[in-house]
Amino acid sequence: MTAKAVTTAQLEQIRKMAKEKGVSRDQFQLGLDNGMFARTLDELIVGKVTETPTGLFRLAVDWGRTTEEMVRACQYDCANPDITEEHFPRPRTSGVVKGDYKLFHFNRNISSDQAVREIRAEGFELTGAHEILVFREKFPEEQRKFTIVGLGDPLWRRDRYGYRHVVVLRRHEARRSADLTLWEVVWPPLYRFLARRLPAGQAGK
Repeated sequence: MTAKAVTTAQLEQIRKMAKEKGVSRDQFQLGLDNGMFARTLDELIVGKVTETPTGLFRLAVDWGRTTEEMVRACQYDCANPDITEEHFPRPRTSGVVKGDYKLFHFNRNISSDQAVREIRAEGFELTGAHEILVFREKFPEEQRKFTIVGLGDPLWRRDRYGYRHVVVLRRHEARRSADLTLWEVVWPPLYRFLARRLPAGQAGK
């Protein structure tokens, strides 16, 4: 799919911002000549600049892709073979849905149930295997910063005891992996939890 070109209106926004901040023509040209603007554009392309000013990530989720396809697209150094369509079926199997996502950070030990309550109280819903893999594909640098957890449905009950498992995106120095962890754990302070912002009419329900 061909990317849409930058619009004249967007370029005009940049010109206005430069004027408001008092950037002179010579200073602006210096930014062009020394590669400063080019480096910023490179970071946008590879996904290093990811968050909106509100701290949200804009994401388009293609529900037509299978869980296995998403795992392959992420090109993990190591991926748990049980992260499959059979164990984590998609809630829907077609269509592209756009939404705003947030990485919640509680900075303390927290159970899955408590994390879910606090995230939903903010007007967000938890993400499952498919959405967290789409997030990883679109924003690969985020997994280099944090371990990211998807606490949303569906949850896989792997063994005869009925323990639930969730997808966790881990980092090990330069290596990145997709793994499974029990729902019934206490999560460490450094972990992040991916959630999708609900439309205004659905928040709090």
